[in-house]
Amino acid sequence: MPHRPSAFRRDPRRTGLMVVDMQEKLVPAIAGGEQIVKEVVRLLKTADALNVPREATVQYPKGLGNLVDPLGQWFQRPEAKMDFSAAVCRRSLDTWARQGRDQIVVVGIETHICVLQTVLDLTA
Repeated sequence: MPHRPSAFRRDPRRTGLMVVDMQEKLVPAIAGGEQIVKEVVRLLKTADALNVPREATVQYPKGLGNLVDPLGQWFQRPEAKMDFSAAVCRRSLDTWARQGRDQIVVVGIETHICVLQTVLDLTA
């Protein structure tokens, strides 16, 4: 019988990368925040090498600031939100859905709030 890959395996043609709330006032408050930023940059480089589109969100940027450096260099216009879930940021998600990109890799901080609620909403 021939090998059939699982439908749950990541396929770059079906994948989008969402970076959630890696902001100036949040990252310094997270233990290991600098290392997390380095890992996100590594993930962004991988996404670019695989032609996986990417988007970033910022939670209440007026109060929490912009994306931290060097992440701000990777995104011209991160989508601002006032909701914990980044699933409300429809610009990229709707585009990705039209392209058949139904595998969204979510990375960020405040995992117990914004990342969790994003993943729960995207799963629903």
